[in-house]
Amino acid sequence: MIGSSELKVKDTINRSGAIAYIVNPDYWGKGIATEVAKLLIHIGFKDFHLHRIYAMCDSRNIASSKVLEKVGMTKDGYMRENLFIKNGWRDSLLYSILDREYSQYPK
Repeated sequence: MIGSSELKVKDTINRSGAIAYIVNPDYWGKGIATEVAKLLIHIGFKDFHLHRIYAMCDSRNIASSKVLEKVGMTKDGYMRENLFIKNGWRDSLLYSILDREYSQYPK
């Protein structure tokens, strides 16, 4: 398996959604996460007519931060100890893109 991804419509009234992806380490560095993130964002805006799409990543995951920035997302903030995983609490970075930003972003 290469990986997994999802687009969740989180709030229909405010038209917001979230994307997530995970890629098998054997496939890191091949642009897969970037292509998946682009596709999920496209579907969110074009098919579901969302206004805002966001994503979170581990604050230590520099590669994922770069993916989110590469697809046009803006860092909104730093969330301290927002997720408990295995051995302890994880800090996350929050990124988002708005529909008007997506329409101006080169595809």
